[in-house]
Amino acid sequence: MPSCWTLSMMFELSVTVVDATTLVPATRTARLLSEKQLEAVKAEVRFGVSLPRQVLDSQSELDQARGKEIQALVDYRVALSALEKLLSTMPGGSVS
Repeated sequence: MPSCWTLSMMFELSVTVVDATTLVPATRTARLLSEKQLEAVKAEVRFGVSLPRQVLDSQSELDQARGKEIQALVDYRVALSALEKLLSTMPGGSVS
């Protein structure tokens, strides 16, 4: 029978996995929107509506969005791995 600590740890890791699962698509959407924003600003510069500096700002925002997406994926994998490791140490706890 798992200890109270193990159950608590399992619960916390499960919550972390669920949180990370919702964060991954959110950061992906933010990155996709940043890509579209960059393309829109580039078009505005071509038509003389925006300044080239705004392209650099949009590129910077896209880079930040990419970084956040990658971090969300890493956090998800780490949380999932930790939960799988904990489950595998429990009696009869093989993860498939």
